Amino acid sequence: MSRELATTIGNAVRDGRKAFGLTQEQAAERLDICVDYYGRVERGAAIPSVSMLRRLAVAFGLDGNVLLGLGDADLDTSA
Repeated sequence: MSRELATTIGNAVRDGRKAFGLTQEQAAERLDICVDYYGRVERGAAIPSVSMLRRLAVAFGLDGNVLLGLGDADLDTSA
């Protein structure tokens, strides 16, 4: 995965988290992951696995295309 894609994913994850009104700590707890790792994902410093990408998409109502920077869609905050 390129640095640009990691940044795109991080931005989408951050936008999703903020749409739910969560802190990074709350988001990490929701995902059952370390807050340090979660922060690195948001900053584009860590590249999530495919299974983690799915968990992030489900947790924050993100469309897979938006998460990967392939298109825009409204966030589903009902998740």
